[in-house]
Order: sequence, then structure tokens, then C-alpha cells
Amino acid sequence: RDELVILHALNEAINERIRLVAPKIGPEVTAGVIFSARQGQPRDLAHLFLVAARHLGIPARFINGYLYDPEKAG
Repeated sequence: RDELVILHALNEAINERIRLVAPKIGPEVTAGVIFSARQGQPRDLAHLFLVAARHLGIPARFINGYLYDPEKAG
């Protein structure tokens, strides 16, 4: 199985079904709440993606605070 193809399809499916709303500071919610509400802020969609990927047996984690700098990448 091609995991990259699966992950791209997963990302498309989430973006087709879950409406993205503006980010705001608030409590984190579970993947079930996001799926039921059919909307979420960016971190919620990322959380939903991670939960679904893990369910498919694909390791996934959330990393925050890194910024890609092409000049430092070499």
C-alpha cells in the first residue's frame, strides 16, 4: 500500500467534509466533536487527520513551533 496516496486521500476527504473556521483561542476538542460539528479551526483539522492516520496504522504526530527556512536548509 502506498501510504502517501492514502494520506493525500485522507487530507482531501477531511477538507471536503469539515468546514474550516477562523482560529481562536479556546479549549481543545476531540476528533469526535470535530467530526460531529463538521467544522473546526486549523489545529482541529490537524488533530482529526492525526487520529485518522493512526487508526489506519500510519504513525503521525503534531509538531508545533518549527518554521522552514530554505536558506538554512542547505
